[in-house]
Amino acid sequence: MTLQSRLNEIINKSGHQELCLYRWEDGTWRFMLGNDSLVMLGEVDGLMQFDGNTLDDVLASAEKELSL
Repeated sequence: MTLQSRLNEIINKSGHQELCLYRWEDGTWRFMLGNDSLVMLGEVDGLMQFDGNTLDDVLASAEKELSL
């Protein structure tokens, strides 16, 4: 499964409209989903946030949370 298809499945299942991916200087990742452009600031009610050591970790956490 491609990254694009994984992200599409997560977005469709979550019902959220906006996503943001961060890669921190230490190499860890944060993946956030929300319904407003403020998702990048982490100021959204109902924000879903996943942190991990790799991009795959954060996507796997989101998939697990959404039962994909």
